[in-house]
Amino acid sequence: MISIKRILFLILNMIFVEILFAQQFRLAAPALFANVYIDSKNNLFIKNSDGGISYLKHEPVKYSLKKFQNCLIDTDKGLNFDIKDTNFNGLLFLGFYTKNKYSKVEYFSKKHKITKGKSFIDIKNLFVEYDSLIKSKNLMINSVYKIVKTDGTAIYEGKINIKKESPFADEYYIVSGPYVNCVTYSTSTISFETNKEIATNVVVNNKTYKDTKICFHHEFEIKDLMPDSTYEYKIQYSGNSETYNFRTALMKGADKPFVFAYVSDSRANNSSKEKNIYGTNASMVNKIMNTATAQNAAFVQFSGDLIDGYSDNIDDFIFQLTNFKLATEPFSHFIPLYTTMGNHESVYFNFDNNIRVPKFPIMSQSAEVNFAKVFVNPENGPISEDNSKYDIDKVEYNFPPYRENVYYYIYGNTAMIVLNSDYWYSPSKTNNEIYIDGNIHGYIMDNQFEWLKSIIHVFEKDSAIKNIFVTMHTPIFPNGVHLSDAMWYNGDNKFRPSVAGKNADKGIIERRDELLDIICNKSTKTIAILTGDEHNYCRTFVDTIIPMYPENYKGEKIKLKRHIWQINNGSGGAPFHNEGKPIWSSYIKKFAAENTLVFFYINGKKVKLQAINPETLEVIDDAVLR
Repeated sequence: MISIKRILFLILNMIFVEILFAQQFRLAAPALFANVYIDSKNNLFIKNSDGGISYLKHEPVKYSLKKFQNCLIDTDKGLNFDIKDTNFNGLLFLGFYTKNKYSKVEYFSKKHKITKGKSFIDIKNLFVEYDSLIKSKNLMINSVYKIVKTDGTAIYEGKINIKKESPFADEYYIVSGPYVNCVTYSTSTISFETNKEIATNVVVNNKTYKDTKICFHHEFEIKDLMPDSTYEYKIQYSGNSETYNFRTALMKGADKPFVFAYVSDSRANNSSKEKNIYGTNASMVNKIMNTATAQNAAFVQFSGDLIDGYSDNIDDFIFQLTNFKLATEPFSHFIPLYTTMGNHESVYFNFDNNIRVPKFPIMSQSAEVNFAKVFVNPENGPISEDNSKYDIDKVEYNFPPYRENVYYYIYGNTAMIVLNSDYWYSPSKTNNEIYIDGNIHGYIMDNQFEWLKSIIHVFEKDSAIKNIFVTMHTPIFPNGVHLSDAMWYNGDNKFRPSVAGKNADKGIIERRDELLDIICNKSTKTIAILTGDEHNYCRTFVDTIIPMYPENYKGEKIKLKRHIWQINNGSGGAPFHNEGKPIWSSYIKKFAAENTLVFFYINGKKVKLQAINPETLEVIDDAVLR
């Protein structure tokens, strides 16, 4: 029989060993993670509940933007294609954009075989063969090439400026964009990327805006514009120019009718590979933007799961996001697209046993920072979760920034509040075999929650704002496969984020209730919350008596004082989800499992919804929300 003294010795020894272990191995791991260590050889690992160790997997980068974006090399005979990857075989196609406002891509039928990462395009003979098609145009600005794997899966659709005579390729050209971003009643931002670092100009309203430095990414804030007005903008670079236009927003508070579009979830659909370009359902994204443009939408809101994501490499993550962004062209030359993050916009360290932890250092490797590198969104949101109750290091920035993934924007009399319900997301957080810090899918953390509360309060006091929409990726009331997570977790409140080994005070149901309290009880102007995650269209009436708790729920319950709508539209091209049987099933007023784009028609305080299939243009749903 073991003595009490012996038991105390063993306990103290375990504590000492744990402290020593932590001091020895926690040197390079952020303070946010209580169970991530680094050994003497700089290898990351985590400790399992059985005392074992899971080391970080080192997997090679599958694809990267760098590999495919500048892979056509000018020679005196044509264009050499080389991605410096001897394992890649496939096909290369060359085409061009038609000279219409919304340019369509036309590909030559000739296939160029890619063997061990290399190919060749004989430009002279190609132009002779298709001379009648291109009508002897010497300069083909924004020609396009597509890279396809041997199984027919498209990897990338890139741009290059080519000519009929040597040198066959321009030295400088736009590889992404231009895009219209962050349009207000008096400003707009024009952004684009070039193949090489260069200084460019944008001319708007007889005023020239110039790059302040030589760069790849070009971003110009256009100022001093009139509301509800169309402006032409001209991109100038290396002797070339491209001209497009955009329309400014209605004056703040204006009651003039307008329409905007909403959708989410366009990650690749494996059941229709021909529609995908690595990571995203590019065909459906293009149709969505086309349909939104045809309906004269003022803007498009896209709330998460743009891509397959779940990447363990930043290059792969950026490549997929860029493919999504390219798929929005040519319509995003003219109308603004606003984006936020879903669970698939995740970048992580992948350990043995597929344990996944949000990647760090945050300012170079986090999903949030790199999302902001690809997209241009408003920068008026909260800073981060630093200095919150659970931040144990008040000196250093430890949490990812909310910059350009949480924000708001105003169009006329309507405000859109954009949240990130997959911030600092740890995909393995609900794994019971190991303790991992991070946020769970669907949880709005403290600082973001307080920011939402303050912004709702500001808009409630602002007489110019008559309508408020709140959007985030995860539904408050899921209807199918996400009944086991989102903001429900089968009604189990135990699920919550943790920081440095300490659980948050509020569980997922409590935080859901606090969110509903803000947008229902503390707001008279919020009309609907726009969500995705479930790959279907679902209009749910959130009434004052909607069932919100399981039978055995013992926590405090909230009472809603008025109704709002939840409009779930995760039908942007991702694989469809079937309808489940939640306790609020009778409050689901419309369900559809087909590709859907939702339009909101705003006329003063009146709000009408129409859901359309962007492929067939059939009306799926038509309802008056207010």
